[in-house]
Amino acid sequence: MASELTVQARITFVKGQASLDEKTSRTATITGTRCCDYVASIATSDTPLGFGDMTSTGVGYVMLQNLDPTNYVEVTFDAGASYPIKLEAGSSGQPGGTALFPNNGKTIKCKANLGACDVSIRAVIL
Repeated sequence: MASELTVQARITFVKGQASLDEKTSRTATITGTRCCDYVASIATSDTPLGFGDMTSTGVGYVMLQNLDPTNYVEVTFDAGASYPIKLEAGSSGQPGGTALFPNNGKTIKCKANLGACDVSIRAVIL
């Protein structure tokens, strides 16, 4: 079977006369049967994310969402030399920042800023 995975992203914005509504979608054929969906507690020091028995080094997709209402979470792919992704804290009952990105087998580490945060982790290996 082909095209078992669909990855979608959408951004909308309206303020005054300015507006934006863009979406993109990609489908991919999956060779394996592995995925994961869990919540991890992220410490204030580098916390490596685990993906269970998904040990493939092939490109997959990862979606992270900060569930903490107070603290943000930073994400790194290079042993903490830089943190290119920041998952903002939630507010007013809304979930926090979300990131969806491909991963080619690199170790992903997260770090909470002031206190431990729960982060939703979802991943599929192609």
